Amino acid sequence: MSLGIMFGLMAMVSWGTADFIATQAIRREGTFNTLLWSHVISMVLCISAYIVMVGDMTVTPVSLLKAGGVGVLGILAYLMFYRGLEVGETSVITPISACWVIVTLLISILVFGQSLTTVQAAGVCLAVAGAIATSFRLSDLSSTRRLARGVHYAVSTVVIAGIFYSSLDALTGRMGWFLPVVCVKAFGTLTLLAYAPIGKRSLSFPRSSVTSILLVGVLEVIAYLAFSCGVYAHYSSIVAPICAAFPMVTVVLSQRFLGERMATNQKAGIAALVCGVIILST
Repeated sequence: MSLGIMFGLMAMVSWGTADFIATQAIRREGTFNTLLWSHVISMVLCISAYIVMVGDMTVTPVSLLKAGGVGVLGILAYLMFYRGLEVGETSVITPISACWVIVTLLISILVFGQSLTTVQAAGVCLAVAGAIATSFRLSDLSSTRRLARGVHYAVSTVVIAGIFYSSLDALTGRMGWFLPVVCVKAFGTLTLLAYAPIGKRSLSFPRSSVTSILLVGVLEVIAYLAFSCGVYAHYSSIVAPICAAFPMVTVVLSQRFLGERMATNQKAGIAALVCGVIILST
């Protein structure tokens, strides 16, 4: 198994676990507070780790400006996704939003000139299908009314997130695997802090969910660094579909610890993902 795929799996597990923990915190503290403070923790951890491990924070103004733009894109993707969940149906918004990986794939191939063998393309298709299938319950979709509500937010998430991860890949190629994550997290956090007064959001620290927020922050750092290392070592067109399958981890954890039942389409999605990873690993 290549390093790129190993890092992709690490990012998938970290993001899936973070999403599971964040969901519990969001139910207690609300979306914005959970998102903001987990990003603050991620930013502090990233900057501290970079200073200790590398020490040199020198970055050109142009690179800093590019990283800032990418960081803003990342936060916009988060906000679009959560806004979609607020006004629409989870069973509709989540699977549409999961299609961001298709945009990343198209950019990787059409813009960055990455190419896949027939076998790799088959593995990627299985991984993408698995990522989308595990993100929702088909039975919920069939019983949902007013399916169109919030869909424009989901589509916005697809486009913005797809461009975000492709841009992070491009930054990694120019700035290394660590510094882009530091810059993206810093600018993302600053964007949230700037948005708070505009959106009339509270900045109070969620003391009742300290452990959950800390864990989410740590796992987010691990996930982003793993993704960055993955695309630094391998094509993003192969690493991104594996990372995008993180809902599978969330679903498995929800079944194990919350007693939630896994739908047939989710089981099929997990099977497709496993087959895709096996194909990509050979």
